[in-house]
Amino acid sequence: MGIKTVAFPGCGRMNRAGRIVGGSQVTPNQYPWQVAILEGDKQHPFCGGSIISDSWILTAAHCLVGRRLEDLRIIVGEHDWTTRNETNITKILRAKHMTRHYGFFMRMPLDNDIGLIQLAVPLVFPPDNSIAPVCLPPPNRLYSDVDALVLGWGTTENKFSGLSKFLRATEVNTMTNDVCQAIVMLKGPITENMICAGFLFGGENACHGDSGGPLLTQGDGCGGNCLVQIGVVSWGSMCNLGVLPTVYTRTNRKSYSAKTLAL
Repeated sequence: MGIKTVAFPGCGRMNRAGRIVGGSQVTPNQYPWQVAILEGDKQHPFCGGSIISDSWILTAAHCLVGRRLEDLRIIVGEHDWTTRNETNITKILRAKHMTRHYGFFMRMPLDNDIGLIQLAVPLVFPPDNSIAPVCLPPPNRLYSDVDALVLGWGTTENKFSGLSKFLRATEVNTMTNDVCQAIVMLKGPITENMICAGFLFGGENACHGDSGGPLLTQGDGCGGNCLVQIGVVSWGSMCNLGVLPTVYTRTNRKSYSAKTLAL
């Protein structure tokens, strides 16, 4: 399995400028690469993901464990998952292939927790940017101590109190793996395939139900006008208690891009 860490043309452009304060509800299609992943006839998403090309969705490997390909539903243009008629661009798509990283095992610390879903029918990106891919970062940059953003429909408290109806964005800060390891030492090793983000002294974070969603930061090669996905939500969050950072799978590890898919 591999991911091309190159920019898809027109990637990473938000549809509304401005700084997002932690835990804020976003406007519809503000982040046009965000998808909700559903199973069968269930109405609520069990994981998130992101569009990285016209045919591929990036998500967490653990989101695909125990799932049947024919049951997957990928919702693009989603904002409020309780309705399918909020905007005229919301689409329910089928998958024709899914794959998990060959080095992933369903046990802590969930190393190589990264997966891909191939769409049955490729997307056509409209000129209004209402559905668009996110940018992927250059290989092997660490992205330690940068301002970042995580997206998802996860719960808004540190308990399974029900998913947020609306897509939400939360500001976090990344940290070095050494700092992260000192905090989560009882949860398992923090490997070079992971990146951690959160707040050491309280604040909001990714939460239950956000798995597979993107960790984003400002891109370098687009004049500051695009976002790149530097991580995939994996494990470890204590939500808004600030006790633990969230651990994300890095999207730009050499082992992920050595064997590339034809994106």
